[in-house]
Parts: sequence; structure tokens; C-alpha cells
Amino acid sequence: MIVELEKNMMTGMLTVLGKLVNRNAADKSYLVLRLEAKDGVLKFSTHSATEQLTYQMAVQCAESFTGYAEFDAFRDAVRSCRAKNVQLSCDENVLTVSDTAVSLTEAVWPEEEKDFRGITCTLPENFLGMCARAAQVIDRTEVRPALRGINLNREGITATSGREMIHFPCPLKVESLTIPLPLALLQSKCEEAGTLQFWPENMGTCLRMTVGPWEWQTRALTGTFPAWQKVIPAEKVLIRSVEISTESTAQLLASLRSQPDPDDKLSVCLQQANKESLSIQMGNWSCTIPAVFTGKWGENIHAIGRKILLHLLTLEHTKIAFCESRQMPFVASGGMGRFIAMPMNTPTPSTRKENTVDIKDAKVVEPSTTSAAAPLDELSMNVEIFRGKLKNLFEESAVLLRKVREAALQQKQKEREFVQARKAIERIRMAI
Repeated sequence: MIVELEKNMMTGMLTVLGKLVNRNAADKSYLVLRLEAKDGVLKFSTHSATEQLTYQMAVQCAESFTGYAEFDAFRDAVRSCRAKNVQLSCDENVLTVSDTAVSLTEAVWPEEEKDFRGITCTLPENFLGMCARAAQVIDRTEVRPALRGINLNREGITATSGREMIHFPCPLKVESLTIPLPLALLQSKCEEAGTLQFWPENMGTCLRMTVGPWEWQTRALTGTFPAWQKVIPAEKVLIRSVEISTESTAQLLASLRSQPDPDDKLSVCLQQANKESLSIQMGNWSCTIPAVFTGKWGENIHAIGRKILLHLLTLEHTKIAFCESRQMPFVASGGMGRFIAMPMNTPTPSTRKENTVDIKDAKVVEPSTTSAAAPLDELSMNVEIFRGKLKNLFEESAVLLRKVREAALQQKQKEREFVQARKAIERIRMAI
């Protein structure tokens, strides 16, 4: 087999395929690159414990070939080539990359589904681009598996962290399927349309996604995705809104990014400065930008988390509509997709006035109805603290479980090496 390929294409392809290579794994099959030539198609594949990624191209080669090479050695051989094109040739157990020889090894590769009997769904153009934008709202440390992925449904693409949600409307032939975040595939930045195939297998759902020359295989996430349609507030509930220009959106995004917030806990307060400007304040930083208002704002202040506001502005949204209640989400529009998130609790103007009580009159003032909310606030705060501790415990247990599995694999590898060494010593003794 002799094939000539472009070096730039090979370098970009190996960068994406290398995202699945686990160099700390005891199983050598996670460290190799699979090369397969059949019926004029050449495929390069890597895989991890949960997913497999393949790049395929048409070549002028009538021969059939399947081999496994160490990924790092093959990548270094391609990088060391000084010509614009890389020539691949195979002779027995040696793969030649231009002038560099790479040894072929043996590896156990997952079996592919030959008799496909599932459902095929067409994916729109720039599907990976929408997944990349939806990835910014996903919390990968979430305990619930369904919230760590992207949900595909008949209405489009949806992702949520429980505090914010983004939805890209596009019709799909899927009832509800939550796929893992395709981090390796997103690195390809392929904007072509594609197809999705999925089928039930072993109490789960397997899927195969083809986008351009890339093919990604994995299993769908378990669990039920939240009923996100019920979270979107009705139009009649959105009583006030603010809209800024595209230029102001870009300037505000740059200004917020320049402000330090290592813990992402700061809130950004939005308030109407006058009829034609919006006042924005975060800690000691503040600014005023031109805006168009609808509804009665008065002295109302709406607080949004800095991280959520950055996500909103990154999606180029220019309009934010709020509800009267601080316990209901707000809706952002005008940019890519639809963005819904929960605001942060801020005291209303009436609450602030009631809370400013003179110290002399504090003993005779009867408790107001607003004080009844204090126990509920304290209870909700304790629930959030307990939820955070529970999430940390789950993360620590997952890390410990992964370390135990890796230690078990290393122990099995050492046992195999010990048995092989003992057999070699016995053969030497018999030969003597």
C-alpha cells in the first residue's frame, strides 16, 4: 500500500484524533492509531473507554490493509516530514511515513455494528457550531448524567445546567436523545451537515454521528432530560425588557471580561438610569450604555450572575425580558438561539424602604410580612450548601473510583508481565 497525503491535512486530523488518546491508560489499545484501507477509502481511528473517532478519505488504493501504530510515534513521524505531502507505505510489520519507519503493533479494537437496524436522523449545517455554543452552559461536574450532555429533540438542540439554558430551534427526527459532549469532534470545527444513527443495545442506546469526513461513535447518556419547555415563561409574564445595540453588546462583553472575578460569584445589577440609558454595576465597577426600554422599570433592579451575562453576550443577544417575580427566569433574544436563565435575588424598592428602620423605633415596630421570608431564605441557603457538599462528595467518589480502576489495570498488567518473565526464565533453564 502506497498513499500520498497532504501534511497540513494530516497534522490537523491528528490534532483532533489525539484528544481521545489516554497516555495514562494501562490498556495499550488506548494509545494506538488504527489505519484501515478498504474499497478505496482510508480511515484513521482512535478510541477511548466510551467513544471512538474516525477520519475517512477517498484514496487511490485498491489494496486492503488494517494496522495499528503507536499514536505518538506516527504523529512525530508526520511532523518531521519536510515536504508538503506525506507518503505512507506498508511492508510487512513496518509502516513508512515518508523517510521514517513506524513499527506496527497488535491491539484489541471494539467491534463495529454491521447490521444497522436503528433510526437515522439528518443533522443541519453547522451542527457542531451549535453544540460548541451550547457547551458553555453545561456543568460537567453535575451529578445528574442527563445534564452533562446535549439533548436532541424534535424542536432542536437544548443544553442546561439547571441555572441557565440555551435552545437552538431546528427540526430533528428524534423524540429525546441526550448525547455526551463531543469535545474531540468539536475541535474539527466542521460546518457541514451530517447524519445521526442510534439504536438500542445492552440496556442503553448506541449512536453514530457522521459530519463531513468525521465519524463519532459513543453511547447516549442515561437519565431523563428536564422538561425544558415548561421553564420558558409566557410572553404575558414578561412585563419589562431592555434592548441594546450590537456595538454596545460587544463593548459590554469586552468590559466584563476585563474585570477580575476568579470565583464567578459576582452579580451584575441592571437598572434604568434614565429613559434612554441603562446603568450597569458590578462591585466597584459601573458603566452606562444607551438602551431602549419597555414596561415600567422605575427603581427596579435586576441582578444577573456575571458568568451568565457573559454567556448571554457571547451568543450576541441584544434584548433581555424580565418577569415581575425574582423567582422566575428571564429570556434573552436577538442573537443565536434562545437563552433562558435564573436571575439573582435582589431586594425590591419597597423591601429596601421597609428594611431601613430607625434604631430608636426598632423595639416598637411590629414585625412585617417580609420578615416571614427570612426562614425560607435561610432554609434555601442551607439546601444549596448541602447540595454543594453532596456534589463534592460525588466528585471525590468518582475520582477515587477512577483511581481504583487504573490501579487494578496496572496490577493486572504487572501480573501478566510477571507470568511472561517467569515463563521466559523457565525456558532458559530448560535450554541450559
